Amino acid sequence: MAAKRTLLQIVGQGQCLKTIICTVAIAGLMIACQTADPVELAPPDATLENDSTGGASPLDSQLMDMSNFGSDMQVDGALCSVRESQCANGLDDDCDGQVDECGVAETCQNGVCAADESDEGCHDHLDCEPSSVCLNSTCEAIRLNSCGDSEQCLGEAQCSTVDNCEAGARCYGTWTAPCETTCQCTGLLFCADASASCVECVNGGQCDSAETCGVNGLCTRVIDVGMEPSAAGLINLISGELMNCIASAEAKKANGCVALNYSGEMAPDNRADLTNALESALTSCEQVADTKLRTIMGCDDSHGHLWLKDPLEFKTGSFACFSFLPYPPAFAPAPDTWLIVVDDCNVESAN
Repeated sequence: MAAKRTLLQIVGQGQCLKTIICTVAIAGLMIACQTADPVELAPPDATLENDSTGGASPLDSQLMDMSNFGSDMQVDGALCSVRESQCANGLDDDCDGQVDECGVAETCQNGVCAADESDEGCHDHLDCEPSSVCLNSTCEAIRLNSCGDSEQCLGEAQCSTVDNCEAGARCYGTWTAPCETTCQCTGLLFCADASASCVECVNGGQCDSAETCGVNGLCTRVIDVGMEPSAAGLINLISGELMNCIASAEAKKANGCVALNYSGEMAPDNRADLTNALESALTSCEQVADTKLRTIMGCDDSHGHLWLKDPLEFKTGSFACFSFLPYPPAFAPAPDTWLIVVDDCNVESAN
């Protein structure tokens, strides 16, 4: 019996020894894993597609810069891969539906658009003759010599093609032109039933969020002149907005530039002073130093591009509306050039 007990004790001690040896071995391996240098994994396969419609991709990590991979976008039914935009490569890199080219007064330098420092070409309409406008750095006559099978378009008419009307090139009515149907109006204009004239809008929902539809049927920014405007401040504001009107002019398209608005009440004497300042800002060249502004106002015996359509008065509400008009009506003071039209924002005078 004693011998049997001794044998069991020996066997038990052997099992315990095995357990101790295994535990020490495992602990040693764990310490080795913690202290050894990390194993460098093979780089991910860069040929894997980045499927933006699926779940998390194995490439979505900091192991590589994902900005190097284009994101797939659907544009006009075709798959377009967004890349860094480059000019002069004939591609639509930014997937906006247009081949990436430089804008007016820019040149392509090593695939990047940069300001054109040369003296060649025009930068805005004021760099051209009075009867021309600046399009893509080139001066182009406002009125073409002929239009399809017709003669030159005159007055409130523009030579263009309207696809939905299927009439080919002919003289279509521009802004404020009389009309009975929309196919008598050009471009994005339509015939408004109330005024029977070609307009861009009849309500604010047809304009950008920062604009409102003016009574003249053009989408226009509204600027409030403040509760206590000064004469000098009003003159400076108008001078700046005249220049902005030229800067925002697009090709041969009528454009609502700005409507000046006053939302307070004012004593008659102060209102009279601001009315005089309003007139001075548009007619007096005495304090005008900017050469382009002087050209717009007709200073220095220049042709002039300003049409004061209505007598203006400083008052509560919108009191002066500025619009760019490439095709003035025949009764305008200069019907063969582009004009900035200034009216008093009333419905009767807008058309």
